[in-house]
Amino acid sequence: MQEDDQKAKKPIFYASKALVNYQLKYTEIERQCFALVFLIQKFCHFLLGRHTVARVPLNPLKYLLSRPELSEKIGRWAMILQEFDIEISPVTMVKGPRLAEHLA
Repeated sequence: MQEDDQKAKKPIFYASKALVNYQLKYTEIERQCFALVFLIQKFCHFLLGRHTVARVPLNPLKYLLSRPELSEKIGRWAMILQEFDIEISPVTMVKGPRLAEHLA
């Protein structure tokens, strides 16, 4: 995100990836890990040597590092993520009446 003249944050780049058959079977946390790894690999030239804050609903790094035994896929992702200075910041969800108040 980059701030414009009015201090509003605007995205600089967009990225997307369609999941293939076997990736559709990933659990939700594995999908978030995969998304984080995909984005880091895509934008590594911007992220190397910089502190990065990722806003996600779940904490994929905590999931990766808490596993007693890593599968080949998870181990590969963990190795990729260790190269970068990443801070995971949880996204706060607004539900029900609070959402209506927020939108009003």
